[in-house]
Amino acid sequence: MGPTDRAAQRMHVLQNDLGEGPCLSALSDHVAYQIDDLRTDERWPRFARRVAAEMPVASIMLPFRLCASHGATGALNLYADEPHAFNLHSRAVSTVLAAHVALRCSPPASTSTPRTSKPLCGPIARSVPRSEF
Repeated sequence: MGPTDRAAQRMHVLQNDLGEGPCLSALSDHVAYQIDDLRTDERWPRFARRVAAEMPVASIMLPFRLCASHGATGALNLYADEPHAFNLHSRAVSTVLAAHVALRCSPPASTSTPRTSKPLCGPIARSVPRSEF
């Protein structure tokens, strides 16, 4: 896990504590979920209520499941403080970013031993323009 700020960390904790949320569903269902407006989305009601009460997040995330060839999985979660913040362009850019992260976290092709991944949240956060997400 590599949250870029306290809100991202809190979302992760909330989903684990509640046992529901888009990231958990993305990992188990093998689907990327998008929440255009947290106030009207009904898929994860307890999670949505807690996020709405605790954080200024409206259009939550595009979680993308990341698969590494050695079996580890994770998800790339993007958050926005405005409803309907993600469009087709941002989804396409996020899909490419998720693919690059998954490759970076995969072991080298020449060995079966996974390499140790460096924390990526800083470089990733710096590479995504604030106006885009």
